[in-house]
Amino acid sequence: MTGHLLLTSWAFPPARTSGVYRAVAIANAFADAGWRVTVLCGPADLFRANGVVDETLVETVHPSVDIVEVPLQDPENASLIRNEPSDHTCHDIGVILGDAMKAACAGGEGVRVF
Repeated sequence: MTGHLLLTSWAFPPARTSGVYRAVAIANAFADAGWRVTVLCGPADLFRANGVVDETLVETVHPSVDIVEVPLQDPENASLIRNEPSDHTCHDIGVILGDAMKAACAGGEGVRVF
């Protein structure tokens, strides 16, 4: 069976964060299986502006994967992707799209929104 996978990932190549590798692996696996794959992700220019990119990672994405960057309503507040509460260490962190004044953090005790 094949279909259309809509994958949401805050970071996707050329972004260079820990979650990128997992998202690329999922997208590529479905594309290799013949699925149509669309990835919704944050804007690459945001990661470039923060120096968190590796342009060679783009080459690791299956050529049939469609990448759609979702613009932020208030890019000046996007620095939240690099912040976390001082009393909480995050494994993955990202802005909740559509509300750049909040961030979600997945850690050892579950998901926390701040």
